[in-house]
Amino acid sequence: MNRAKDSVVKPRRRSLYRQFISSLFIPFVLVFLLAGAGTVLIGYHAQRVKLESERTELMSVYARSLVKPLWDCDTATLNGIVNALAYQQGVADVQLLDACSGQTIAAGSNAGQPDLTPPYRQLIHHKDSGGRSFQVGELVARFSRISIWTAAVDLLWRYLVLFVAMFTVLLVGTLLVFRRVVDQPLARFRNAINMEIESRDTIQRLRNLPTERQNDELGDVMAAYGGLMMELDSRYKRQQTLAQCASELLATSSQDASPLIDVLERVRITMDADRLYLAENDINEAGEFYLNYTVLAGRPFGPGASPADFEEHPEETHWAGQFKERRPVAGTIAQFPMSDQQVLRRRGVRSLAAFPVWGHSHWYGFICVEDLEEDRDWSASEKTFLQTVADMIGAFLENANRQQQLATVIDRLRENEKTLMRIARRDPLTGLGNRIVLDEELERAVLRAKRLSLHGYVLLIDLNHFKPINDTYGHSVGDQVLRITAQRLLDCVRRTDTVVRLGGDEFVIIVEGSRERPNLTALTAKLTASLSRLQYHDGHTMAVGACIGAACFPDDGTSSDTLLAQADKDMYLKKTLSGQGRQA
Repeated sequence: MNRAKDSVVKPRRRSLYRQFISSLFIPFVLVFLLAGAGTVLIGYHAQRVKLESERTELMSVYARSLVKPLWDCDTATLNGIVNALAYQQGVADVQLLDACSGQTIAAGSNAGQPDLTPPYRQLIHHKDSGGRSFQVGELVARFSRISIWTAAVDLLWRYLVLFVAMFTVLLVGTLLVFRRVVDQPLARFRNAINMEIESRDTIQRLRNLPTERQNDELGDVMAAYGGLMMELDSRYKRQQTLAQCASELLATSSQDASPLIDVLERVRITMDADRLYLAENDINEAGEFYLNYTVLAGRPFGPGASPADFEEHPEETHWAGQFKERRPVAGTIAQFPMSDQQVLRRRGVRSLAAFPVWGHSHWYGFICVEDLEEDRDWSASEKTFLQTVADMIGAFLENANRQQQLATVIDRLRENEKTLMRIARRDPLTGLGNRIVLDEELERAVLRAKRLSLHGYVLLIDLNHFKPINDTYGHSVGDQVLRITAQRLLDCVRRTDTVVRLGGDEFVIIVEGSRERPNLTALTAKLTASLSRLQYHDGHTMAVGACIGAACFPDDGTSSDTLLAQADKDMYLKKTLSGQGRQA
């Protein structure tokens, strides 16, 4: 993969000079070509006008010189003048019409010169002493045309040296200006961009890089770039701080120490502030509202300069109103009312920014950042950062408050659950265990008996003559009879035995034994004697007896239903025998 990348041919790097020259060379050449073409056209037109004037003047001069010879009919002189005209530069041929002899004198040859001008005609007149004019002849001449190419060749060689000199001077001058105005500042700018930005001081040096006086615009760009880099670096650090603070606040459980001091110290360092504190709402013993300045980061309040040492607290008066409306307070102390300025100056504050700390629907207090050294204008991004920190702290306090409330509710639920469990496991009339307790205790007793090879009994007790008592004296008396019966049962058994009310007038006793079977006969006799004692209620004497059935575990069974069924069977047998006059 890397070889493939290395094999890719990178485009050859072109220097800024070469790009500049290649970009300007063609426009420069085109400009000079256009200028040369314009010069040629203008020179050609001027040359044509000049030749036209010269040829007209030449014809006029020769026409005047022919007046006297024509008047005198001096043919020899005429021939000489015509030949002289024919030999002039640019003259192709000449014809002279002699009115005296009626002949035409010609000179010159147009052979090989097909491109000739139209004939130039000049009438020749003679004026006598009386002022009369006589036409004595006509002079006709044709000239060679001048071409635009001839004019170009004639003119360009004169301007060629000037063209080269001007082009060279312009190109060299442009390169020098480019190097001074563009290339050198750009080189410094490139070095500035390539600087490793490690600290705020490095970025400040970037803003203060020197620039040429002739390059103010580029200097502004470099200064703006330095400011942008400072702002981006500050924003990056603030984002890092927010992430770290959020991690600490979210990772804190109700048992951990509060992370607010560490969070505020990290925020203070990021803001490069002297002091940052959190003021939380509180109520004193008199029920008055006040702010508790408990969490402090940075330079502490000096002696006698703590907020608690002042009688006047702008935070607790009109600032609190703004905080309750979710509005911050920020600026230099010069921007505050005079009363606030006096308090802040005693604290050594030059500028501050305070932001309310809100939870979901509760105002918990505010955080305040103070600068003690200089007047500071808080930027919009700094205010946004501080408000975000305040919101995070508000969410943390809200969560801690809800966790505390939730813990209280959980404790109450646990107490209620214990109470409900006690109620669900106890008979509300006698306080004895119910069927749930019977099943649980019997299961444990059976398991212990199996594991340790023990023997135990389940005694099922059914009261005699309870229904007539209930019907005769009422349910209140019947309930009292059941409560006394329950107490008598508890008095007859050991603390390791379990007494439960099965329902109605039926009770069950779980008797855990030892390796030898317990003395069941003695226990049943003791129980029968205790329950047969008379009871006295509202002046009435009542005799309540009982019939007791027994089942042995694990011999007669291991489940609650099996053992109760066996005990019930035994009790029914004893009731039958008792009805035949036999004692249980």
